[in-house]
Amino acid sequence: MEPEDQKPNDDPVSKKSAAITTPSAAETGSEQACDEKTSDGQDESDGKAKKGKELLSKLNEYKEIISIIVFFIGGCIWIYSTFATKVYVARIQCFLGATIQRVDNEEQSRVFQSDIIDLNIRLARLQKDPATADIIVDIETGKQQVADLAKKKSLADETAKKATDAVEECSK
Repeated sequence: MEPEDQKPNDDPVSKKSAAITTPSAAETGSEQACDEKTSDGQDESDGKAKKGKELLSKLNEYKEIISIIVFFIGGCIWIYSTFATKVYVARIQCFLGATIQRVDNEEQSRVFQSDIIDLNIRLARLQKDPATADIIVDIETGKQQVADLAKKKSLADETAKKATDAVEECSK
């Protein structure tokens, strides 16, 4: 064959490149059908993806500022959870004040009870002795002291009970 007789399309290399680059009519129709079926769904998902990428690119520009804000918000939350608030401090003060008052009054009550026991022992010894004017005066004075200590003890017990109730109120 002479080069004049050959057509440019008869070249085997150009036939392969034409087959690769030019789709057949059946392929074109099926691709168009697929495009028509998925174009609405893909457009929506592509639009959402594009918006998401745009949002991430905008946020990426401000990542240092965002990290600083998150850091300080986290610090504020930590401080609030670690350190006491004014309400908590007030509850603690109430609780401690009532507890100190209760313990103090209970201790006073024990001291008064001990003093009452000591005076009763002393009075019992005095009553065994022969009755003289001084012993009778000491016995009467001792009985008066026991009565006074009993009143003080009952007052201390009552105050301790009120303080116990106050401790329970502060605990709520």
